[in-house]
Amino acid sequence: MQLIIKREDGGVSLGPIAKDADPKEQVRKWQEATVGQTAVSWRVSDEVISRPASRAFRDAWTDDNPGEQVDVDMPKARAIKTGKVRAERNIRLVADDLEYMKADEADDDTRKRRVANRKKKLRDLPADIQSDLDALDTPEVLEAYQPAWPE
Repeated sequence: MQLIIKREDGGVSLGPIAKDADPKEQVRKWQEATVGQTAVSWRVSDEVISRPASRAFRDAWTDDNPGEQVDVDMPKARAIKTGKVRAERNIRLVADDLEYMKADEADDDTRKRRVANRKKKLRDLPADIQSDLDALDTPEVLEAYQPAWPE
């Protein structure tokens, strides 16, 4: 048996539950253990609920269509992917800041323009890839997606 808890943030938590356990008590214990999380609803399943193969979009799991599996909210998963792209982009922007400073110290205007153009493309990247992300319809394909990073 499994306890499926729909959280206030829209996500789902799953856990085993003994046949003789009181589900309400289990939900209360879960809320105590997960400070800041609130259960909106819960259900008990006699079947083992299958989880998505990857935990990459764990915060996008949903139980909106109760069945024998946890689903992935694709719009939420796309937002998570965009956040990951932004994080990688920010690392690249920091490296470009350093390269720009070196070009400035060397008074190399050509190199400075090249770096400035790349930084603009990096800043625009999250918005530019949205149509690509919108076309991806499974969590597996979304997880594998890599944007074309400017060079």
